[in-house]
Amino acid sequence: MEDSQYPDVMSAKRVEALNRCPNCGAPLDLDPAGRCRWCEVPVNVLQSESPSSDSQLTETFRVARAPGAGRRARGVIVALLVAGLAALAVILQLNVGRTLMGSRHGSGLTIAWTAPFDSSSELSTVGAWVNGGSLVRVRVDEVVSYDGSTGRRQWTLPIPGTDVACSISNDTGIGATGPVGLVMYGQDSISCDHVMAVDVRTGRQLWATPLPSTYSGDSALGALGVAGGTAVVLTDDGIIGLNIRSGSKRWTKTSECGFEELAASGGTAVALSACGSASNYVISIDPATGKVAWRHKIAEPSDNYEFRILSASPVVISDNQTGPRATIAEVRVFGPGGAVTATFSVSGIHDPAASGPLVLNTDPTDGFGYPEVIADGALVGVAQDHSGHSALVAFGLSSGQRRWMVPLPDVVNDITAGGRAQHGEVVLVDESDPAYSLEEVDIATGKLRSLGSFGQQALDSGDSGLYTVGSDYLVVNLNGAFNNPPIAAIKAPAATG
Repeated sequence: MEDSQYPDVMSAKRVEALNRCPNCGAPLDLDPAGRCRWCEVPVNVLQSESPSSDSQLTETFRVARAPGAGRRARGVIVALLVAGLAALAVILQLNVGRTLMGSRHGSGLTIAWTAPFDSSSELSTVGAWVNGGSLVRVRVDEVVSYDGSTGRRQWTLPIPGTDVACSISNDTGIGATGPVGLVMYGQDSISCDHVMAVDVRTGRQLWATPLPSTYSGDSALGALGVAGGTAVVLTDDGIIGLNIRSGSKRWTKTSECGFEELAASGGTAVALSACGSASNYVISIDPATGKVAWRHKIAEPSDNYEFRILSASPVVISDNQTGPRATIAEVRVFGPGGAVTATFSVSGIHDPAASGPLVLNTDPTDGFGYPEVIADGALVGVAQDHSGHSALVAFGLSSGQRRWMVPLPDVVNDITAGGRAQHGEVVLVDESDPAYSLEEVDIATGKLRSLGSFGQQALDSGDSGLYTVGSDYLVVNLNGAFNNPPIAAIKAPAATG
């Protein structure tokens, strides 16, 4: 039904606009002074389409002068008032929630800026990188760098042609002119057949090249890396090494069983190769030559297992086996030469408040990586039971011993290493109702401290990533077209003490 055909009936788009700020398009959330919490501009909650003039406002509410039109117009106005009051009620509820949360999680945190909403839900996030004081968001159609402090767009690089980005390097590496990120792209998300290198300081495409075979994996991470001046690329037929300066091929590595995942950092590249339960390998590859530096065989009792590379430097591998009664999960840490320096269980963790044993969660979240942090000689992550109870746990990488466990009152999906003021900490999002909060945990002791609360609209639960940029924290959402912005910057409180 179009407004031009039935001008006395409000379109769904116009009604939906009642729940959005007419200035910035964000979900409507006003402070006590009637200003949008996202853009800090005063908002009239009954204004539906951000008109720029009184004539446009009149046009928005114009009705046909046909018999009964007056009654229908009054009905529309009443409906608008009801919808406006409903939106206002939601706003008041959120503000009350902030107040209540303030008593539990400290004072409210400032949303310093948000990125403009995407025009379509199809324009989803593939992943993100941090480069100094900037955050680089890779969307399916473009790569955009934002100033972490202000949200200002620094540069934009389109994905070539009509192709879409489907995988990115876990992190940036060092190229000839500075930090470089890799983006794999193709006609769709499971037919990636090109890779390009991006100078993340300037947004310049350094090179782009077709791949000898496609990558049809369904993960946005685990197929690209930069190590020792080489772009390391996983395809369905093997692994290839490309010169990071030019994109020319240096070497090709194949496996009888195929490779499942790779990661790279510094001068280290590591890959997983699986040939069934009897023959699984962790393989370290010399990034300069493609030769095997070391290989470690892992035998499994069954084929029902799942390997993950949690870190390339140091090499840390998780190994989960799911059975009818329980999940058995282990972590292995490798030293130079491929020697296993620690093996420890991350399942069967006892928590008196849980309904069953906890298991460390090693499932990646789209292109946002794993829900663990490896820092200061420790593995810190979220362990869960089958009913959703969770706790934050830390293990020493050298000893494999559990250092501490902190029960978590609510769901935690996003965790990252602390910034300047929170160095030596991990920072996580506690998804409490009615508002979320940032919590910091000391890696050495497990001591938890709340940094403050923020509105739930900033984060899409289960489909987001948390990044440290400078001393602040940026939430990047998978979908930034509707209820949640693509990026929301949370201003960290000043350090105390």
